[in-house]
Amino acid sequence: MLKVLVFRSTAALLALAAALLISEVTVRFLAPQYDAILWVQPDPRYGYVQKPNFSQRFRFGSGKEEMHVSINSLGLRMAEIDPGALRDPGTIKILLLGDSFTFGHGVELEDHFATLLQELLERGEDGYLVINAGVSGWGTIQELRYGRDHLQLFQPSVVVLVFCGNDPEDDERFLARSAAGISAAPRFALLCHHSHLFRFMLAGRQRLAHNLRARAASGKGKVLDPQSASLISEAQWRRTSEAVEEFRCQYLSRFPSGRLLLLASDPLNDVIAANLSRWAQGPGSCHVYWAGSAAALPSSARRLSYDGHWSPEMHRAVASALAAAIQNQGATNAVDQSMQR
Repeated sequence: MLKVLVFRSTAALLALAAALLISEVTVRFLAPQYDAILWVQPDPRYGYVQKPNFSQRFRFGSGKEEMHVSINSLGLRMAEIDPGALRDPGTIKILLLGDSFTFGHGVELEDHFATLLQELLERGEDGYLVINAGVSGWGTIQELRYGRDHLQLFQPSVVVLVFCGNDPEDDERFLARSAAGISAAPRFALLCHHSHLFRFMLAGRQRLAHNLRARAASGKGKVLDPQSASLISEAQWRRTSEAVEEFRCQYLSRFPSGRLLLLASDPLNDVIAANLSRWAQGPGSCHVYWAGSAAALPSSARRLSYDGHWSPEMHRAVASALAAAIQNQGATNAVDQSMQR
């Protein structure tokens, strides 16, 4: 009897393994998934960070699209920064904070708004250095924490915070995991890295959750972030507002001539625009309102065809809006008050 049970159990396991193998091959052939993201690593302060001196050819969309991710020695997705430029008091530094929109998901560096902004600013007489500190999946709290921790290193005359509609949800997850002391390392990392079938199932779960949120909110006449179908609660708005105000005060206390620019990843969301305008009422702050530039583009040209991230055309629009905001209102070299005492 025992032998029969062992035989049947073994046969069942072999059948399951064969089915999984066939399913894996089928998904790889008919519906190849995004490559696993390999350029991040756990970090106790930020949840996770980008790996310094790391590169990856990342395939996404239908499996035919790809982008080259190259992380420099400071853990930033940009070319190496000349240490002399960071120390040069004549160079005006622009620090970009944000999530995957700022990171530049889906586009190469030559089409990224940081690169385009650098080119636009260099047409003037002043010297500029645009620093892209965007990290995919970060929320506002992580972004501002990183910015605050690196004020001394980057000495930014201008800080640009790109706000995404799912940032408050990312903040909640980050704070909950931090409070529980849970590692940011992804669960089932081995399967995530090597199995298209597993990533296919995860993507299906995310699409289902996205559609359920969108359907529930649309019935209430709510405006959602189009990428994440996120709906921000009043409590979340207050928490984010407090985080922005705290950062602004700390930043300006060290760099009185500095400026904080607030920009929405979805410029056509009136609720987000209204809140960013409210946050920008404090001294040294500005809401970069670029809805007109976005609306001028055909709707099909605003986002990548395979997800909700900015198209190259939108990156150009963002770069133009930021260049105008920086140049029209002026940007001077920031001076760290703590270094003057």
